[in-house]
Amino acid sequence: MKSNHINYLVVGSFVLVALIGFVVGIATLTGRTGGTETYYAVYNNVTGIKVGTRVLYEGFHVGQVETIEPKPKQGRMQFRVDFSVREGWKIPENSV
Repeated sequence: MKSNHINYLVVGSFVLVALIGFVVGIATLTGRTGGTETYYAVYNNVTGIKVGTRVLYEGFHVGQVETIEPKPKQGRMQFRVDFSVREGWKIPENSV
C-alpha cells in the first residue's frame, strides 16, 4: 500500500512541474513576460483597431493596443490610441 502512495506523489509532482513549465512557456511565447513601454498615436479613423489588437513591427508581434480615446479637435473627431510595446523595441517617431 505504501508504494502506491509514493507513485501517486511522484506522478502528481511530475504533472505539477509540467503544468508550471507549460504556463511559463506560453507566457514567454505570447510576450506576457518582461517590461513594456507605452506609446501613443493619434488617428482620424480607427476602423479595425480595438483594445487588445496586436502591434506589429515589420511583421513581428511586439505589443498590443491598451486604450482608444476619442478626442474632438477643431470640429473633427480624432482618436488617441495608447499601446504597449515590449521593452527594448524602439518605434520610430514617424511610424504608422
